[in-house]
Amino acid sequence: MDDGISLKIKDAKACKQWLASLPLTNVSIAHKEISNQLTQLNQFTLTPLERLKINEQLREPVAFLQGELAKKYAGKPIPFGDAERSAWNQAIALWQIMGEAYQLCLQGCLEGDAEVSEHVALIVHRCLRFNGWIMLEHYRAHRQTEAVLWYQVHTLYAYAEENKFAGKAVKDSLNQMSDASSCTAMYVQILLTSLANPYQLSARQLLLLDRWLDKWGLRVPLVMSNPSQAGFPSVVVDIESSAPPMMGNPEFQIKSPRYLETTRLAEGLRKRIKFLRKGGAPEELDVGEACIQPACEAFLMTLYREWCEAPTNRNFERNVSRAMAQVCLGMAAMHFFINDEKQLEHPKKPASIGYQETQELQLFGRIMERNDDRPSSAQLGFSLETWSIQDESALGFGLKRQENGKYQVSHNQLVALRPDDCKQFVLGVVRWLSHTLTGELQLGIRTLPGVPVAIGVKPVVLNQSAQNEFVPVLRLPEVPALQSKESLIIPLGWFQPGKLLEVLSQPKQTYKLQSLLEKGCDFERVSFIIV
Repeated sequence: MDDGISLKIKDAKACKQWLASLPLTNVSIAHKEISNQLTQLNQFTLTPLERLKINEQLREPVAFLQGELAKKYAGKPIPFGDAERSAWNQAIALWQIMGEAYQLCLQGCLEGDAEVSEHVALIVHRCLRFNGWIMLEHYRAHRQTEAVLWYQVHTLYAYAEENKFAGKAVKDSLNQMSDASSCTAMYVQILLTSLANPYQLSARQLLLLDRWLDKWGLRVPLVMSNPSQAGFPSVVVDIESSAPPMMGNPEFQIKSPRYLETTRLAEGLRKRIKFLRKGGAPEELDVGEACIQPACEAFLMTLYREWCEAPTNRNFERNVSRAMAQVCLGMAAMHFFINDEKQLEHPKKPASIGYQETQELQLFGRIMERNDDRPSSAQLGFSLETWSIQDESALGFGLKRQENGKYQVSHNQLVALRPDDCKQFVLGVVRWLSHTLTGELQLGIRTLPGVPVAIGVKPVVLNQSAQNEFVPVLRLPEVPALQSKESLIIPLGWFQPGKLLEVLSQPKQTYKLQSLLEKGCDFERVSFIIV
């Protein structure tokens, strides 16, 4: 070979011996070695059956290494940095190499090889599985999938259906929830993942979803005619297209429609949600111990709405816009810009107050600000970026980062933005984000009600020697029309029921935290009372 690496897995026996020596605990080395061996194997002449045996041995270690590698980029801010981008590219490449390895086995079936043709259902299932995982990696990276992936998936399923083995049971050791699967179940799993609006899901939610669908995909029939499902929307896919599935009745002609029967799926979701609402423990269901309340119930409700409820018109009309907005991220930067580009003023110690400051305290009750002493945003490392507003409604914005933008954005991150026709900032939370095929970063923002106010707080402690500095936080007013109570935006991990916060104000105030209203990736929104 050109790279000088010898092929060590020329048959199933040699592959087993080689895997025994592969250092799986050293993910970087093992990933590189298995990728190189598979690349060479795909160029090596083998009988299709022997190739299939080798592929089956490699599946589990490949899946393990991919899961470990994904920790380097899953859930990280978008666009990726160099390290995250490199890891993601390596993961995609290995899934593609594994898919190609099974495609070579499928080619043997198409050419009439009798030995391997007995396993055609398993081979097509594996091809679907690896295409599905390539899509999943795109979702975890919030990257749009290419149309060719959908074309490949539809073509594989159509081949299975045409040759009457789509529903044939096959064993899958990587299925975490069921002993058996099928081509139809794997195809349905891919369709349902797409229908779950994956760009609004966190990396953790996507992993849970993939696990659940290992079982639930078996429960959703795929039929040729639109089923009569009272109260449920039509879910259709064109298996001759390169498009994802869609909800509702399409406005255009579909060549080869297939429909999902979601009645049983909806019933199962409702039962789980009802069980959890009555105080049932998630570990008693098939959702896994890692899914805890109340997040478990909320996620199941999200899936029910996406899969089982008809798309509804927005309560608030979303208007197309070509306006611009100033955007900033990070609590300190947001506090600075919302506070008219002023830093949080920490109270000075008595020893540091001179004659002039003493006079100002007596006359005005505070020390007057000296603009010459104010650090600029550049000195503090804070910046505003100008992004374009794609659309807007009373409850949110669709934004697009400009090409010269530097900010990296995370799912459920707090954002402050000021449209160019407004004087004040509003706060929002990143609901979904997508890195398009052309390299644009698009995101949907759900705005938080009210105009934010920049304040400073610090936890009340009994030990006076352990007093902390005041930190910047944001306060949102009550908005009765939206049934939104007054709240604080505080750093992640601060909330404890009953926790007391001293407010930097005159006269002195103390807030008592009551309940956690919302938790993002870098903030907590909490209710409070003044005590």
